Amino acid sequence: MKEIADSYGWEIITQGMETDHYHILICVQPRWSPAKVVEKLKSNSAKGVFRRFPDVKNRLWGGEFWADGYCITTVGKEMNADQIKKYIEKQDITIRL
Repeated sequence: MKEIADSYGWEIITQGMETDHYHILICVQPRWSPAKVVEKLKSNSAKGVFRRFPDVKNRLWGGEFWADGYCITTVGKEMNADQIKKYIEKQDITIRL
């Protein structure tokens, strides 16, 4: 994810995983819609996994690495960056950059 983010000039603040999902706090330029950011992260990371581990695609349901859905929360009045960062860092696995 860091390579992908760097290629677009985005900054990953923190990221973490549980067994079945991934969390990321990322800072992007305002011209990028949240949906487009998710699209780029999911598509490019899946291509990278399939390139490195071609047999993985055959083990997945329908050959899809990521599920179709996602949840986006933006930083603002209700949730600030520190709150979101702390939530992500409490996940099972925090990915150190």
